[in-house]
Amino acid sequence: MPPPEVIAPPPTDFVPLADDALGSGKPLGTGANDFFTGLAVSGDMVVAAGIVYGDRLAPAFRYSTDGGATWELGRLSETAEQAPPDQGDQTEDVAVATVNGATRWVAIGSDWKRELTWTSDDGRTWDRHEPKPDQIAENANVELITAVPDGFVMVGTDARDKPTAWTSADGIDWQPRRMGGAGAPAAVASKGSTVVAVGEYEDSYATWFSTDRGTTWQRGDKPPKPGDDDNFSRSLAGLTTTEDGFLAIGSYSAKVWQPVTYSSKNGRSWRLDSVAMGSAPTSDRFGRAVGSGGGHDLAVTEDYEPRSRPQIWLRTGLDWTRARTPLDRKSRLAEGDWSFGKLVRVGDSWLATVHLSRNGQVVGELWRSTDGGQTFVTVPRPDAELNQPTTAAYWPLRFGQDTLVFGDSRRRPVVWTRTGTEPFGPAALISKRSSDRVEGAATGPGQVLTWGVRDAAGVSAAIVWRQEDDRWIATAAGTFSKAKRRYASSSIAQIAWLRGRWVAVGETSDNGNINDSALVATSTDGSQWTKGRAARRFAKAGGDVWYDVTDLQGDHDRRRAMHGVAQVGKRLIAVGDSAEGKSSAGKGTAATVWTSDDARTWTMRRLPLGGLYRSSMVRVVVRGSTVVVVGTGAERDGAPDRLVLWNSTNGGKTFRQQLLDPGLDADVVELVALKSGFALVSSRIEQTSRPVLLLSEDGASWREQPVSAVHLSVGEGAGPAGALADGDDLWLLIRTTNSVGAGTRLVVQSTR
Repeated sequence: MPPPEVIAPPPTDFVPLADDALGSGKPLGTGANDFFTGLAVSGDMVVAAGIVYGDRLAPAFRYSTDGGATWELGRLSETAEQAPPDQGDQTEDVAVATVNGATRWVAIGSDWKRELTWTSDDGRTWDRHEPKPDQIAENANVELITAVPDGFVMVGTDARDKPTAWTSADGIDWQPRRMGGAGAPAAVASKGSTVVAVGEYEDSYATWFSTDRGTTWQRGDKPPKPGDDDNFSRSLAGLTTTEDGFLAIGSYSAKVWQPVTYSSKNGRSWRLDSVAMGSAPTSDRFGRAVGSGGGHDLAVTEDYEPRSRPQIWLRTGLDWTRARTPLDRKSRLAEGDWSFGKLVRVGDSWLATVHLSRNGQVVGELWRSTDGGQTFVTVPRPDAELNQPTTAAYWPLRFGQDTLVFGDSRRRPVVWTRTGTEPFGPAALISKRSSDRVEGAATGPGQVLTWGVRDAAGVSAAIVWRQEDDRWIATAAGTFSKAKRRYASSSIAQIAWLRGRWVAVGETSDNGNINDSALVATSTDGSQWTKGRAARRFAKAGGDVWYDVTDLQGDHDRRRAMHGVAQVGKRLIAVGDSAEGKSSAGKGTAATVWTSDDARTWTMRRLPLGGLYRSSMVRVVVRGSTVVVVGTGAERDGAPDRLVLWNSTNGGKTFRQQLLDPGLDADVVELVALKSGFALVSSRIEQTSRPVLLLSEDGASWREQPVSAVHLSVGEGAGPAGALADGDDLWLLIRTTNSVGAGTRLVVQSTR
């Protein structure tokens, strides 16, 4: 009996912003993410795999039968369409091979938890497959696929982050193959039975090759460094076949980043091929992709100043010249940040995918060249399905008689408000800037604060808004991280009113991931903030130590991050994680507690792993002297994360650790203190997701209670998007998804 037809998305309490409320900087296209992840060619037939993320995440396939000139939408088979709609299916790459004389298309990707594949005999209609866990483990990372005679080879890393290949004759059943050594493959290509992969390991080049269709592998020689390499970092990012072997492209540091190409006959040994592409760059330029055919080589680089810009280079003989692309028009370049996807040759033409990113949205374009790679023009492509205006509500608050729910609508930070039990009013803008995102909110005496991030000029910085009448006033640039510094960043995980002031915790860095540090700051009015200070210094900057290492400041692999904060008596307690070195030495990421007696000076304490390989604290709540923390942990290298609870009955001086049911989703968790106990909300996958409620009177013993306030139809999945305690009632934001769309409702769940 066929499943019932789904004709409408689930209902929602939260109406999206109207078009006339958006002002300038409107979303691209329909407002959804819609971009490409792979290209594959068989004769004049081209398949572009991709992702569409409107109200839900789904794979998208497009195909062309005339070499990429015109495009149509592919579709999932009837069986594939019955896959759970809330599991986040997404493609990563696609390839085509001739298997037993027939054309076979295979796309690879994943859902939230595991690797997936899709197969097609015609490139138009696609079946979905879930490889067995003993073939591809849950935590494996597989993003690349290539075709070999009568089969396919995927490359990536296994659950222990080791370079691994998988081989298959049909794209359904896979056999894992160790590639040897360590490192992360970034590109793969095949020529007959020879398969070559290139990538990076410990800031240097890594290469692998196989001569038997990916069955056995060897490490290739490390390519020679250019003469001006400053020995800071280098990597390979792109790979293609040529008439006599393989051509790879990458980047190396020489005061600024520069592109570099290498050639090889078989992937074993490599020769320096070219550097710079035209004149030497004066700012960072990275090598991204490469192609070869028709007597020409094409290379793709990306510049990062003044904004991200891909450039395509054409080589005839020894000289590289820049191809003409749509980004030669200043108006197009100014639309946002651009990045490159894939490059393939189709007969006498070239086809490329590029992506425009603006205000958190990514939309893909197809570029085509019919003059040998000298000029690329944009090719129209049909919009994928599910391109609906997106609305996400995820942070509820009570403020007097009002209920406020913060979230995002049409790429803008918004708040919905209702008084009493009235319906929620229309979405109200917190900021008109489309670069802003809201991530949480808190109430204090007579005041509401909301926090989030502002992305501008390549910098992602934490921002706090305070409400004054009907306006939301933002903190000044540079409040939480250095303003206008490209590699500086900051983010806030929580703000709470504690000890007569606002306390914010999170992460910050002024040099990418080189010095990830804990962020803690206090304010009396939500406008001016004072950074916290560390009680101790563990190492002084100098030599291999780039930054002073303290209770708050990190350096290299000694990172710190705060994720939650609460008050126990007069003492403040923050929770998060820290690392002091490699996990293999027992110094990796571990649950960490910070305490402060004056809300200014903080002391860090790493907790024992308690048999875990890694652990991290995420949320903390307090009732009296009982402290309850929820977070995640893995039992061994390569094992999936599980939810972990810590509880303390002495104000956080000591903690007891316990692992929760492995079936609970470690990425979805809410923890609140009730009038007479504690509540934890997560989800569990039973075909589709279902919300799960755990209750405890003491924070140590927990029992599961059915979520009676949620009623799902066949084919619907649901999970918690936010939670709020009201005495012993639990107010839950429940996001429900079906095959048509998604909606969020605020429901009240009794816990007594």
